[in-house]
Amino acid sequence: MRLSRRQLLTLFAATPSLALPGARALSAAAGPDWALGWRTVRTDTLPPLAMAVTGDWPRGLKGTLLRNGPARYERGGRRYRHWFDGDGMLQQFRIGAGAVTHYGRFIETEKYRAERNAGRFLYDGAGTHFEGAEPGRNNDTINVANTALLPFEDEVLALWEGGSAYRVAPGDLDTLGPKRWGEGLAHMPFSAHPLPERDGSYWNFGFAPYAGAGGTLVIYRFRPGAGMESVTPLALPFPGYLHDFAQTDRQLLFLLPPYRYDAAAGATFVDRFRWEPQAGSRLLVIDKDDLTRRREFELPAGFVFHFGHAARRGTELRLQLCWYDSPALMASGMKDLVARGQTASPIHARASTIVADLRSGAASLQASDTVLEFPGFDERADPAGAPVYGAGKAAVHSERPVDTVAAWRPQTGAVDEYRYPYGVQAEEPLFVAAGDGGPGQGWLLQTYLDCNEGFTGLNVFDAGAIAAGPLATATMARALPLGFHGTFLPA
Repeated sequence: MRLSRRQLLTLFAATPSLALPGARALSAAAGPDWALGWRTVRTDTLPPLAMAVTGDWPRGLKGTLLRNGPARYERGGRRYRHWFDGDGMLQQFRIGAGAVTHYGRFIETEKYRAERNAGRFLYDGAGTHFEGAEPGRNNDTINVANTALLPFEDEVLALWEGGSAYRVAPGDLDTLGPKRWGEGLAHMPFSAHPLPERDGSYWNFGFAPYAGAGGTLVIYRFRPGAGMESVTPLALPFPGYLHDFAQTDRQLLFLLPPYRYDAAAGATFVDRFRWEPQAGSRLLVIDKDDLTRRREFELPAGFVFHFGHAARRGTELRLQLCWYDSPALMASGMKDLVARGQTASPIHARASTIVADLRSGAASLQASDTVLEFPGFDERADPAGAPVYGAGKAAVHSERPVDTVAAWRPQTGAVDEYRYPYGVQAEEPLFVAAGDGGPGQGWLLQTYLDCNEGFTGLNVFDAGAIAAGPLATATMARALPLGFHGTFLPA
């Protein structure tokens, strides 16, 4: 179904001097500086810097690791209070011939340019309210482009979830402007987690809890060289928060938590969600061949940001995900992190599996004790047996930050992991396939922040032998703010 420009514009009106720290030593008494990951970067770019490499860098691992994340938290005496709010900055790691070079540059969104010119933050963030903030004219007025990246048509799309993707040149990281998919699609919500289809096209969605009685889900199908092929709006049973989704060969899967949007509940987007656990969660299973056909499965109350893989065997669907018992991380935990680098109490996602029977209509949750977030997997592998890679912690109730890289096998519960020393915070590990290897053969690239010594590093692991530790490490005298997601561009 293709909507008219008038329909789309009606449906999606606008929604509601510390420098970058370098290397430094801490006394044992002082302990790790956990807040280091949420310092602000005050310059538009970080010039190219050769990193110090130790170990044996794999000869076949050549290309560019790009990572996206919030990096501007302060401007004109104001500071954001939520991790979602910082302006997006790209971190580029060029890898080749055993050498690694880092370069960083902010994504020059409409918002970033306007606030740089004004010398202060002009608008509220997703989770921060400022007195006297200007109202946004549309979703892109407040677009920070700070979440994920998608290589697309010789460019890279910097993704948020509430507005347009931003086009970026992968070499010099020059911002080329918002992606324009066609008439009526400007400023539309466009999630940060598109899914590749086997035919080269992509699925994505936009989530607008403020549109319609129960919120609206818009499903996109687009293709390199052809642009946007279809836009299909679907009514939701209730306006629960959606960030990511998963797929099988035949279905798209969404987990709708009972974290319901209420426009009158708060001053910011985050504060407008209310936790109603008595309502339970819903698994939405949507037919790819006919997006109007869907099944709904009832599940216990829980919350999810990210999914692993999904597979269908006969009448059974199995979906891997990072399950939270509540939305506490989004509601308050991310504010604690920005304020002091730690949450008031442990808030962890557990590696879990949802099993849904298409015949009986019953679904169940199988939650493990393995802490896992920022999941990924080898797209070439059979989901029925492939591990899910992610960043984790020592235990569900541990006060330690994310400090582990792990491969979790849902079928057996086995975990292959490497834990960093105390005081190190680990980011999303990214699987990179070995060019001459089969499914599962490749490497994991993982950036980390050493909060003891004040620097950022990059490790490479053999994806099949994580516990053996890094094959090689690259470090530099820069401490980068902690980010969200990345992508790898082969040489």
